[in-house]
Amino acid sequence: MEASRAPVGYRDARGRRILPDPQGPRAGRVGREDPGGRADRLRKAGRPGALAVGRLQHARAEAGRSRRARRDRGQPRGPIVRGAVAQALRRVAIGPGDALAVGFDGTRIPDDLGVLAEQSGLGGVVLFARNCPSLEAVLSLTAAARGLGPDVLVMVDHEGGRVHRLPPPFTRFPPAASIGRSGGPRLAAAVAKAMARELRAGGFDSGLAPVLDCLLDPANTVIGDRAFGTTAAPVAACGVSFVEAMLSEGVAPVAKHFPGHGRTSIDSHLALPDVGAALDDLERVDLVPFRAVLDAGCPAVLIAHVRCRALDPELPASLSAEVIGGLLRRRLGFTGLVLSDDLEMAAVAGSWGIVDAARRFLGAGGDLALVCRSREAHREAVTAIGRDIDRGALDLGQAVRRRQAVRRLIDAVGARPDVSVIGCPEHRALAEEVARRSAAGG
Repeated sequence: MEASRAPVGYRDARGRRILPDPQGPRAGRVGREDPGGRADRLRKAGRPGALAVGRLQHARAEAGRSRRARRDRGQPRGPIVRGAVAQALRRVAIGPGDALAVGFDGTRIPDDLGVLAEQSGLGGVVLFARNCPSLEAVLSLTAAARGLGPDVLVMVDHEGGRVHRLPPPFTRFPPAASIGRSGGPRLAAAVAKAMARELRAGGFDSGLAPVLDCLLDPANTVIGDRAFGTTAAPVAACGVSFVEAMLSEGVAPVAKHFPGHGRTSIDSHLALPDVGAALDDLERVDLVPFRAVLDAGCPAVLIAHVRCRALDPELPASLSAEVIGGLLRRRLGFTGLVLSDDLEMAAVAGSWGIVDAARRFLGAGGDLALVCRSREAHREAVTAIGRDIDRGALDLGQAVRRRQAVRRLIDAVGARPDVSVIGCPEHRALAEEVARRSAAGG
């Protein structure tokens, strides 16, 4: 039996109780199994974070018991009733894993990831070229990732140029610098719409773009041609067009790398960049594109592993309450989803460690911490975050609601396009036009 057609309230082939998927009109789909007594076993074992995990499992078990009681009383099991249960689940069922978006090796979801997502929640999955050798593999893997939870975001870095993780027939677009040189906002919108349609058809929710860094240091190769330009105005204009086009096609744009990664030649994959620019300079240049896309409705921002001494002389932006809670949340008024850059990057992992960096990011006001490869780090982060929840040092309620808001925003667009749009002649022609105009100097 296909999972999507399993009758709600029954058991699957492995004897698991089936809970409804808390997605309103899609509530007939299978959600997660009723875990039975797992919460009690965790508490008795004294496992760190067990209270947080236990509350998550208890909420799901209560939903299952409530549903069976309604069935026994002859009450309806239609969308309205299931929707009420879903809302209760959304209010209560938050686990430490809901604050994490993770990556892995291979072309299938690792067994331990599925178990951990069921026990502790999961915020997102990030795929890379190593996971995606073929279109068939992409479609299978994104479907499996979406099955890990109703609000799990399935993401991939898809900027064009050298940041292209997907196999043929996905259209390979030129980098942002080519778009900035050849057509500016008009071409940015056209490329973003084409990218979004292919991403959505492939089962993705976000391409983790656009890059809004202004390339202010010519030696900055980690950004380089990933930037739309070297000055604030054209980067902002292209960024706004890109964001609006992505949203119109049901893919979540993510503005990165806040508050700007364009002033340093240091690659944050390898070391922590230090930016000594004055606050006035940051306000006049680096922050301009971010302000513009936030005003245009961008729902998500990714924070850089860059230390801006004018903002926080000690911590990188990704771990700084001054940057996330102060600058982004309070001064810029951003209420959307905040993601970290990959916490396995040496800029933070080298000094703080992956797990402590995740805790610091969340404590500073972040919502979704990216751990893009290590299964061990994922497991350890779940335990550490669960411990913070248990002792009252961390509340993930707002973080989960922000992620759910992104899910509602992109789901409202409607059905995903057919896979035939991937690599279609129109998109290939657009990519060729951008490359041709860029080579000719615009």
